[in-house]
Formats: sequence, C-alpha cells, structure tokens
Amino acid sequence: MNHLPYKEWLLSEASLSTEQNNALQEHLRSCETCRQIEPAWADVQVLFKKIPSAEPLTGFTMRWQTQLAKHRLKKQRKLAWLILSIIAGIAAILITLLGLHFIDAVNSPGNLILLWISRLTGLLSIYLRLENFVNSISVYIPSISWLLMIFGTGIISFMSVLWLATYRKLTVVRRLV
Repeated sequence: MNHLPYKEWLLSEASLSTEQNNALQEHLRSCETCRQIEPAWADVQVLFKKIPSAEPLTGFTMRWQTQLAKHRLKKQRKLAWLILSIIAGIAAILITLLGLHFIDAVNSPGNLILLWISRLTGLLSIYLRLENFVNSISVYIPSISWLLMIFGTGIISFMSVLWLATYRKLTVVRRLV
C-alpha cells in the first residue's frame, strides 16, 4: 500500500482540503501503521513546544569565523603545496631533458651550431616574407584603414579585459561579516 501522500498529510502543518481530509480519514480507518503515526507525531509536536530553543554559546560566531579562516588557510596551503609539487615535477623533467640536450651538444657542438643557424635563418625568412606581404598590402589599403584596424583591435582588447573583470567580480563569493 502506498502511504506517501497520507504520511505527508499527517506530518504536514498545512491545512488540508476537504477531499484530502476525507481521504486521510478513510485511510486511517484501514491502515494501522498510519494510525500509529498520528498520535506519535502529536506527542513530538508537544515536546517541541515544551523544550526551549537552544541559544548558541557566547562567542560562537567568532569561534566559527576563526575556524573558517583556519580551514581556508589549510586549504590554500594544501593547494600551494600541490602546485609547487607540480611545478617542481615539470622543472625536474625539463632539467633532465635539457641535461640530455647539453650532453648531446657537448659530444657534437657542430650539429648544435648548424641547428641554431638553421633556425635563425628560418625566422629571418619568415620576417622578410611578412614584411613583403605587409608592404604589398599597404599600397592597396589607405592609411586610415590601418588606424581603424589598430584602434578596433585596441577596443576589442579593452572590452575583453573589462568583461573578464566584470565576470570575476560577479562570480567571486563574498564573505558575510
């Protein structure tokens, strides 16, 4: 048998409609479990009214706030140690790789020099291609357009920073004192 609506009605302090009241009375006549709940709940309500509300001890708020501050500090320290451990692990891996690279460079410095020369000439080649591209485009685009593009980029950057600051301000949990 489904007792859920009847138990809710018995334990609820809201007034019931006549239909609900009739259905509850009919159910109570046929259900021993719900009939036992009704007087037990009445006894509990009487006890609630007799027993005075417990007041917090003096200084409870201050103790709670200091415990909260200690908890947050402990949590921050744990996070700091975790981040420090991750950074130390990454640094150890990078130092190991750099050491292996250094050992290789000591064994054959000529290959390392050729590698760096190749990279520098590649960067110089990219720079010269970009310079030629910008020079060829600047002939067709008036200078006011360049200023508008630079100004537009600045406005987009400013709005992005403003949006991030607003988002942070709205999402940071404020502490109630």
